[in-house]
Amino acid sequence: HTKKVEIAPNDSDIVTIEVSSTPSALGTGLMRALLNNGSAQFTVKGTAYIDTIVGELPVPFESEYNAGPHSPAKSDK
Repeated sequence: HTKKVEIAPNDSDIVTIEVSSTPSALGTGLMRALLNNGSAQFTVKGTAYIDTIVGELPVPFESEYNAGPHSPAKSDK
């Protein structure tokens, strides 16, 4: 699904995304989490498209997260 979200200049918003996976990938992720003291790492990658006066500008993004009881903060790239 592709849905356009408009955010005004100098504003912010929360964008909710749908995530899907395969049973085999979930099994592998669960096993890694158990082996890493209940922590799991995941990455969100995508492209934001910014409307400018000269046209649409694609801006790729990537953020890594560690989820678990002793998780450090996320890292953005």
